[in-house]
Amino acid sequence: MKHLLSKTAPGTLSRIMIFLVATLALIAYAGILKAPFLFDDLPNIVQNPDIRLTELSVKKIAAAAGWPSLQRAVAYSSFAINYYIAGYQPFGYHLVNIIIHIFSALIVYFIAIETLRLAGIERRMIPEMTVLVWLVHPLHIQSVTYIVQRMNALAAMFFLMSLYLYIMARRLQIKSKGGQAKVRLLFLGCAGAGGLAILSKEIAVTLPVIIFLYEWYFFQNLDGIWVKQKIRPLGITVSLFFIIVLLVWGHPLLNKIINGYDAQPFTLLQRLLTEPGVIVYYISLLVFPHPSRLNVDHDFPLSVSLLEPTDTILALTALIMLLMAVFYRPKRHRLLSFAILWFLVTLMVESSFIGLAIIFEHRTYLPSVFPVLLAITFLIRYTRRPVAAILLCLIVITGINWTIQRNTVWRDTLSFWEDCARKSPRKARPVNGLGVAFQTNHQPEEALKWFQRAVQLDPGYDEAYNNIGSILINLDRVDEAATYLKRATELNPDSYEALSNLGSAMHRLNQGDMAIDLLRKAISICPQYEIAHNNLAAILTEKGDIEGALRHLNLAARINPDYPEVYNNLGLAMTKLGRTQDAIMYYEHALALNPEYDTVHFNLGTIWFQKNDLERARHHLEQAARLDPTSVLTLNNLATVLVLQKKYEKAVEVLSRLAVLRPASPTVKYNLACVFALDNKQQEAVSHLKQAIELGYDRWEHILSDPDLENIRLTDFYQHLMQPDKVGKTRQ
Repeated sequence: MKHLLSKTAPGTLSRIMIFLVATLALIAYAGILKAPFLFDDLPNIVQNPDIRLTELSVKKIAAAAGWPSLQRAVAYSSFAINYYIAGYQPFGYHLVNIIIHIFSALIVYFIAIETLRLAGIERRMIPEMTVLVWLVHPLHIQSVTYIVQRMNALAAMFFLMSLYLYIMARRLQIKSKGGQAKVRLLFLGCAGAGGLAILSKEIAVTLPVIIFLYEWYFFQNLDGIWVKQKIRPLGITVSLFFIIVLLVWGHPLLNKIINGYDAQPFTLLQRLLTEPGVIVYYISLLVFPHPSRLNVDHDFPLSVSLLEPTDTILALTALIMLLMAVFYRPKRHRLLSFAILWFLVTLMVESSFIGLAIIFEHRTYLPSVFPVLLAITFLIRYTRRPVAAILLCLIVITGINWTIQRNTVWRDTLSFWEDCARKSPRKARPVNGLGVAFQTNHQPEEALKWFQRAVQLDPGYDEAYNNIGSILINLDRVDEAATYLKRATELNPDSYEALSNLGSAMHRLNQGDMAIDLLRKAISICPQYEIAHNNLAAILTEKGDIEGALRHLNLAARINPDYPEVYNNLGLAMTKLGRTQDAIMYYEHALALNPEYDTVHFNLGTIWFQKNDLERARHHLEQAARLDPTSVLTLNNLATVLVLQKKYEKAVEVLSRLAVLRPASPTVKYNLACVFALDNKQQEAVSHLKQAIELGYDRWEHILSDPDLENIRLTDFYQHLMQPDKVGKTRQ
């Protein structure tokens, strides 16, 4: 292998690596290209009106980027462009994430080459194997498969790019090659990539420290005098850097630092005591990332003191020993020392005093780069070549296999949350997430069970109360729903979702004024919440305030052009105004967004029936009946259309389904009698008419005058039934 590489030109080798990296990345991640939006994808992407880019203009892209705060602007802009190209089709979002991962891996490859050269370590196959192991490491799934963590992956990619451009600029500067213009251009690129990293995610604030350390370790040969000379300029640079960050992000970042613990179930001290254990756990996952150990929401035990749990003092000791290794003969063990510092410094933002969640696997994406390089270097340098080659091949193959295996969990909402709830059964959030998955999967009773379990685990979890209320509304248990929704609003008065759902419940309980007040409050808290606008419009339409309804519906449509319920309600409003063509246009647009929307099919069927277009009416009513086989009104209207089309056998099929749903309904039996009579099936018609009368059908004048029964008027049963004395007695 070494012989072959020595015969391969650097450019050719780079092209081979690009092909190999892209191929392995696609093998490992191809299975998730159609995986749905999950967890924080929903609030940040699916429910985020700012990223719904409808035109490529500076103003629109700036709005998507969150101007003027620009917090994670690059990431949000990329989501907006994804939306502009293909809406909410997950394929494009996943593909971009995979491409970012490929680019990051290639930058890792080139950084590894330069670092080994500067450290005086023979290259062998170290850069190649480093990039392959890092590329297929299962721990990176959260940064690649998890769409919203493009923020993390983009920040890492630009971070690495900035470092690589710095290395190249310094090399040219030292060798006096390429001229000052090229050096300045590389430094400018370094600064630009660093800025893009910062605008992708806050973790990139450690970039100046990393560049300083890299310069000291690999260009200054750990010269102590140089450090003393540069420590003051470094302090000024870092201070200016943080000032710029605060100016760009403003209050959101400060609030996250100062008030982050208000929304967390732990204190600052508990977080500081727990994080050493988390860091040790991250290292264990880097070493052994079996899918059974990976989880999107780990239930990591909090440390309340140095001795509780006992793992706390052990983890702290391990961390101290790790820091001691940094200072043990660093010139001799330069890569070891720097790799440890890289790992700890790049973890610093998310594993320090800031009030963030305790643990997330995606936080290891950037920190893992140099530890992997260190491990591969050690393995190749201190193991016999055949053994090292076999071990590394096994590691890559195992990494691909475990990544594919773990990615199967992300392919649908239910498997994702089932895995998480199974691994963290005592945490309310994954249990609630599993409830949402069952709700999305049209299993309301199962969803309700898991939401109630979440409330038991965390009685203060307002989101679970809101979800219970939402389910109960759909199950027509509106009184119970109102109780849970009121509790959700007590726990979180600013929960616009709970206020909106409570408004819907009050509407169902005929408390229209209260419903309107609640929905308006929800809108005042979140003016971009299209569901509240839509629900309020539905109530206003019922009250006859069509103008007010249209105002809210048009707002909702602007906020979310892909919201089919809005177009259904716009159709209803147009119908009330007598503008049937406009109503049809809105209904058809709703179906273009959701072809399986049963209510829209019913509404379109009704309009076409009124316009005497029976064929179109039948088509939409059949679709509505297929999508909601239990809708009595749909089945009844469909049967009417089929009778008018003289499709009597199909009408009988539909009415028979209706009879199963309403076995005690005399009207259904009477209608069946009419259809059989129209089809000249006298025996069946008489039988069903007899059943209708036995069940209480007593509209004798209608029976006497109904032309549908003409074919059975001469039967003995009808003659006997309709004798004046019989009819008179029955009337009494």
